[in-house]
Amino acid sequence: MLLKKMENNIIDIGNNDCTGCSACSIICPCNAISINLSKDGFYVPIVDDDICNHCCICKEVCYKYLPESEYNPEKVYTDKKIIAVLNSYTEQLHSVSTAGVATKLAKAYFNMNNNVCGVSFNPKNNKCEHIIAFCDEDIERMKGSKYVQSNCFSALKNLVNQKKRTIVFGLPCQIYGLRKVLQRMEIDDHFVLIDMYCAGVPTLNLWIKYQDFVSRNFGLNEIKIVNFRDKSQGWHKFSLFLLDNNGVTYRQNLYNDMFFSFYLKKVCLNKACYNCKFRHEMIWSDIRLGDFWGKKYQNFDDGVELMVISTKKGEDTWNDIKSSFRFENAEIEDVYKSQKYNRIPMPNDYDEILNELSGDEKLEDIHSRFKINTKGY
Repeated sequence: MLLKKMENNIIDIGNNDCTGCSACSIICPCNAISINLSKDGFYVPIVDDDICNHCCICKEVCYKYLPESEYNPEKVYTDKKIIAVLNSYTEQLHSVSTAGVATKLAKAYFNMNNNVCGVSFNPKNNKCEHIIAFCDEDIERMKGSKYVQSNCFSALKNLVNQKKRTIVFGLPCQIYGLRKVLQRMEIDDHFVLIDMYCAGVPTLNLWIKYQDFVSRNFGLNEIKIVNFRDKSQGWHKFSLFLLDNNGVTYRQNLYNDMFFSFYLKKVCLNKACYNCKFRHEMIWSDIRLGDFWGKKYQNFDDGVELMVISTKKGEDTWNDIKSSFRFENAEIEDVYKSQKYNRIPMPNDYDEILNELSGDEKLEDIHSRFKINTKGY
């Protein structure tokens, strides 16, 4: 009688929940791991048992198996440079989420004939995905925050098989997985990694239902352009802006928009987001960017960017573009005042909300039945 081989791969239970970063699929020597959307609307790995040889390499790059020794919240900002950045070019401010550091870095790298990889909204499939820039238009498509999970596998898999200087923009969990892959492949020197302060990624099912909602209520059909951080009403009162193929537009600020109501109440995030260790407990990027919220810059409504430089590589990269900005040094205390520190509480009806978002009920009915506006976050 043959005994079944022990499941020693990414499917094993770990210390954390899966983030959908795709690192396991990128590193797998057997190509046994694919990345698919789950019923709940999150990217998850699927292992082909007929191909997997249980070598365990996938677990070496995975956040699920992160040992506690690799993060230390008390020292995460020690020896790092913290800077507040403002854009000196006012004509750019309407098209960037905050001060435009990421866009300036992307353009600088692209103009030096390096690889640039960031997130773009694809109107053909109504999803966000990482792309590699081949023209100036691609850089423009990367502008702005994207408040849905991106599919990063194809672009990152392509990049790690090249020996070209590269800059990659992504979420902290995506950057962690990529860094682990690069270190294992011994090609880390070719890459500059930029991540963002992240408040969690909601299920893609929310975005799908939201598109149906704006179609029925505001007459939009095939969406052509999405701006999750439109600043027409100011940085502090940003809006979600949509434009469809017929020129029909939609704009509602964060206080009035249905998507933001679900997102800002944190009722349908990926499970890993509720206990995320990247927010203030470890940084694996060369530079981390975010909004400098809080009282210190509350009168700057064009946007002030929080930048944390973690490595010599990151410092050199910033030095290449810093003449384009106004900036000043900040303190560690400013970071904690700007970016929320505590864990995000998971709602008691989390599973029920996810289940309904994957079903046939209208978004506004789900919103009403679960009393989303009354949630406490």
